[in-house]
Amino acid sequence: MSPTARAGGPARGPAISTASACLHLPPCQVHRTIGGVPSLKLTTFRNAIERLSLSRVRAGELVGRDGRTGQRWAADGPPPEVAIIFQLLLDGKVTVDDVDAARKRAGK
Repeated sequence: MSPTARAGGPARGPAISTASACLHLPPCQVHRTIGGVPSLKLTTFRNAIERLSLSRVRAGELVGRDGRTGQRWAADGPPPEVAIIFQLLLDGKVTVDDVDAARKRAGK
């Protein structure tokens, strides 16, 4: 029997140790971009919602999403369109009230 075959099972490729297999996997963190510019970093997003005195749930609701989605963004990072809104909030270009009013006008 060949070293890659198992008794009673199909032949498999050569065994790869877990350590060497990890070298062939893509990076775990996906960096989203906005027009080629990296999205808001996870820590920056967390700091933004803290600086704005928002809960993670309220951060999701502010942009018309479910509160649980805001919690997921705090763990995984926000999508690019949300990153833009929060960057504008951090830069002082818009206020939480502005975003809230715009969301309501949009019917979300």
